Amino acid sequence: MSGILHSWPIEIDFNRAQIRSRIRESDILDLKSVASYIVFTDGSKYYAKNGSTGMIEYSDVDASNVVQYAINNTSKGIVYVKGVNKPGGIVYKPRVAVVYDMPYFDVVEPPSIYKLWSITTGSGSVNARNIYVEDDILYLAGIYEPFQIYDISDIDSPKLVLSISSITPVNWSTIAPNMMNITKIGNYVIGSTYVGLLILDVSRLDSVKAKVLALGSTSDYYIHGFAIKGRYLYGAMHRINRFAVIDISDPWNPVVVNWSLQIPGAHDVVIDDNVAYVTSYTTNNLYVVDISNPYSPSIITTLNLGFPQSYVKRVGKYLFVGDHIGVGRGKMAVVKVFNPSQPQLVKVIDCPIYQPKFGYWMDVWGDYLFAISDGGYVHVLDISDPENAFVIYSVQTEWFYMMHILVYNDIVFARGHTQDLSRAGLTAFKIDQLFKHDYKSRLWYNTDILRQYTLLSRLIDDIKNRRTGVATIPAGSTRITVSHGLITTPSKVLITPLGSPPGKLWVENITSTSFDIVTDTATTSNLNVAWYAEV
Repeated sequence: MSGILHSWPIEIDFNRAQIRSRIRESDILDLKSVASYIVFTDGSKYYAKNGSTGMIEYSDVDASNVVQYAINNTSKGIVYVKGVNKPGGIVYKPRVAVVYDMPYFDVVEPPSIYKLWSITTGSGSVNARNIYVEDDILYLAGIYEPFQIYDISDIDSPKLVLSISSITPVNWSTIAPNMMNITKIGNYVIGSTYVGLLILDVSRLDSVKAKVLALGSTSDYYIHGFAIKGRYLYGAMHRINRFAVIDISDPWNPVVVNWSLQIPGAHDVVIDDNVAYVTSYTTNNLYVVDISNPYSPSIITTLNLGFPQSYVKRVGKYLFVGDHIGVGRGKMAVVKVFNPSQPQLVKVIDCPIYQPKFGYWMDVWGDYLFAISDGGYVHVLDISDPENAFVIYSVQTEWFYMMHILVYNDIVFARGHTQDLSRAGLTAFKIDQLFKHDYKSRLWYNTDILRQYTLLSRLIDDIKNRRTGVATIPAGSTRITVSHGLITTPSKVLITPLGSPPGKLWVENITSTSFDIVTDTATTSNLNVAWYAEV
């Protein structure tokens, strides 16, 4: 038998010592036994064999089509591809592991996320804004809601440490409520606000001090998005169409260096070396700015993206730019910036849900981009190949207007508020993946066979004993039957609503193949429910 383990017994040179490792063929057969589909070839065609029935269900001369068929139709969550080089153009699914055995052992399994908790952080006429996390301490900014600090060392039980609604000598009613973007430098929290920057000294939480760097006296002068490089903060002042440079080497005493450069609708900033990329929410242009001399920034060029923009995220030499469209289907642009003077628009991705502001804020976890849009959605994109990035799936929160998203370790924090602005809050999701640190790993058998075999064993054990997913109770219904894909009846089934259920929610009719998620009141709209089942 050939492929992943090559031959039995096998000899390898491991850490300069000759180690003899006998791997049984039954171990590979064990992998096959838990696979929903086995994909193989006879040299001329490719076949997808159902792992449960043993029947060949699909064949094609194109390997991509056969592997995709197996992924789309799997029930147990694992596809074993034997003797076939990994084809391109495959759309992978969360909680479906695809194991290739040629020419290396490669597990491909996009992450899924499930809701941990959701909290209300403000009520009345409120507007959620940005999040900052450092050393398990979470800082929240907002409009007409308190500045808050949470201890998230126990991620299942966040604790409110501090909530400030007023502070002397700052006039909170006219300045501080509009904290937009925030960051932290040492003991100082820096937030963009109505007239410039608000600086909070949080070295002692029982006596927080505040100071304002005022660029003007009205709300036209606040900084929207900003980025920091070295001693300088670069800010987008979208109401007065300016690009500001501020020296924050002493965070308590910031100094304005320059704010004369005109950029229409300047909304957000990212930096790469001596170049700043600035989005515009009033034009279709992305602005490229030379900041090699912070005292005299200048525009290098512009790039027409075809839509007004909101936020921008840099991943290597690519930019992901969200839209600022008020209505309709949102868009996200992928811009190649290998040469800053000649940026290239390489792809435009439509929002998978018919909602605007796709990518209003974004963050990155490995090969994945987490982006928000109106409608309360968090979208997960595969950006392993930025020029062919695509949306894997979307999850809806209880908020309508999404304002910020941040990934901290394996937790996704999403910030938003309701459509009527009556309530703002924060939702936490857990990223769940079979191999958090080995996604798309290339574990060559001639250098790391022991580690490779350990991962293979873990994969088999996980597929056999644990499964997660998201089920949807349709509008007007009270239940949904879920096929869990485990090899026997689970001993534990946990559920978490990803929206507001109309009444009580529970699980019943647990069998070796499925279980029912039930609510005592019919839903008025589709209700997504995350589930976890364990043998």
